[in-house]
Amino acid sequence: MLREIRSALALNRSTVSLRSNTFVFAQHAVSIAIGRLLKPQKYIYHIMQAHESTSMLIEVQKGHSKDGSSKLSEMRLNTLYEDLIMEELMNLHMEANIKELEEIEENYNYTVCVDRDSLNSFVEKTKQTIKTNDKGDKYKAQSLRNLAAAQQLLTMVHEADETNDTAYLRERWEMADCGRIYGHGYSLQRMTKEVRHAALGECHKYDFKACAYAIMASVAHAVNPTLKIASV
Repeated sequence: MLREIRSALALNRSTVSLRSNTFVFAQHAVSIAIGRLLKPQKYIYHIMQAHESTSMLIEVQKGHSKDGSSKLSEMRLNTLYEDLIMEELMNLHMEANIKELEEIEENYNYTVCVDRDSLNSFVEKTKQTIKTNDKGDKYKAQSLRNLAAAQQLLTMVHEADETNDTAYLRERWEMADCGRIYGHGYSLQRMTKEVRHAALGECHKYDFKACAYAIMASVAHAVNPTLKIASV
């Protein structure tokens, strides 16, 4: 159960649709993964979730499936056991999400260089932050999600080889109808900025909103070298 919670936290993204201290969770898939008792034939997950005194998670909004589309449940840690769960998650050995990794490895179309030392440093620093947290439960919950995501990324790092001079991650990207490209699964694009910055290490940042005029002017000038462009 702890491993399933951490996998959900690692996949969780920063989004305005989630309430404070909550995360998305595939209850049905997890109940199947954990298994059943021999007698009676009941899912262990359902037994655990039957009463608040025995549940590790509290359901905030139940997931649903309708017209071929599905929405995962929105959950939060049970406040009765929140500190214990967080402590166990921090000390739990991180294992690769095999299903997610196999999909990426089979369908990846992009690689991104990452800094393993930076990620490891971020993991250790975040652990200390959680232990000494004095900024409230919301900050602590976000730190735990960042920790899980960073630990998961570390299981996915490929060492430098003939294709990349540094350690790297494989990612799967697809283009939407609008033309925008989106990453899937554990893509850095979908991670919180804290985890993304830790994974990239030293990198250059460009403000594309601020330089949009210069970019478009450069493209226009390449098309028509005689074009006169006013400075801004």
